[in-house]
Amino acid sequence: MGDALEYLSGPALVPDPAWPFRLRQAYRTGDASASPLQASNQRFAEEADTLYKFSKGHGGIGCQGCHGSTHAVWPNADAGSNDNVAARSLQGYTGTVMECTTCHAPGSLGRTVNGPHGLHNVNDPAWYDDGHEEFYENNKNRCKSCHGADLTGTPLSRTPTARTFRVEEGERTADYFKGDFVRCDDCHGMPSL
Repeated sequence: MGDALEYLSGPALVPDPAWPFRLRQAYRTGDASASPLQASNQRFAEEADTLYKFSKGHGGIGCQGCHGSTHAVWPNADAGSNDNVAARSLQGYTGTVMECTTCHAPGSLGRTVNGPHGLHNVNDPAWYDDGHEEFYENNKNRCKSCHGADLTGTPLSRTPTARTFRVEEGERTADYFKGDFVRCDDCHGMPSL
């Protein structure tokens, strides 16, 4: 519960061994009432004291608008499921709606981290075409919160679909398969941590 740098930890929690910011249960072991945990880092949490189905973010959009309904969060494992139709028709693949161009005109946002959950523009040349170094130097932890403390990627930087980026002023490409972690040294040398 949180991001790759700041997350809920402590006794009676069951973290994923590989990614401790991901918990395997939403309550403390031994809690007979199974009271839901409250996130210490609100970055990926619903609104305080508000059920997911009523929570909103990113300009008042309901969380369900991008993630799917309460009991059908995208993607549904059945690729042909009706639960996947909206995401696939809006952005071309199943899963959380995360392509900025689903709602915004291509290139209209500039380089920003004002996306949902503080994300940068997904699949936008403003980020991958020789332009994010200064942003990283001015706020390293902002990048590390998803790409990891060592910048080699985490599940929070996983590509939702295959992608090819032209990098280093178009001199070469960086290719990702669906599910790959985006990491700095895929496109250029690893920056100072």
